[in-house]
Amino acid sequence: MQYAKSKCWDQDGSIAGKAAVKWFVQKILELDAELAVIENQINRKCQEIPHTGNVLEISGIGENTLSGILAEMGDISRFDDVKEIQKLSGLGSCGMQLRKA
Repeated sequence: MQYAKSKCWDQDGSIAGKAAVKWFVQKILELDAELAVIENQINRKCQEIPHTGNVLEISGIGENTLSGILAEMGDISRFDDVKEIQKLSGLGSCGMQLRKA
């Protein structure tokens, strides 16, 4: 054990390891910030789609879940009410109407 502690490569490896961890942490933070921007853009686009406000009224549905639902289901105006969307997505019951225009 004493022999390993006294070797230069062990100390250099520790320094290099710390530098690598710092680099990865910085990259994760940068990617997290980029992801937040992209999610914000997707959420704003989803709000432009008719009837999405009604879907957001379903308990447990947030903006990220909404974008996933829209990606899977496509045009939600083809549904008569929220119950059909809930049934297809496996979510709980709710009595709201989509009110097609």
